[in-house]
Amino acid sequence: MSTDAKNFYGSKDLAKQLPHESARFVAESLFAQIEMLEGYKADYRGHFEKNLKRYRPIRNLDSVPGIDAVRGNIITAVVCMPHRFRNKHQF
Repeated sequence: MSTDAKNFYGSKDLAKQLPHESARFVAESLFAQIEMLEGYKADYRGHFEKNLKRYRPIRNLDSVPGIDAVRGNIITAVVCMPHRFRNKHQF
């Protein structure tokens, strides 16, 4: 079966071309899981963007090159209290 490596996970029709019923079932199940996870990913991205507007520490981290809203939320969740560091270099 020929496939397009760049768009493989975007085409559910490929799963229907599989020769065995069990292989089709597994492939369709995997495609459904991917769709569900992509939906969750979009929901989390929206929530993280709201946190970016709502919380100043996340906004400050977002201004650092290479740190976006997602990574800023993660760092803020792990660090919790930046004032426990003596200075910005220790942070």
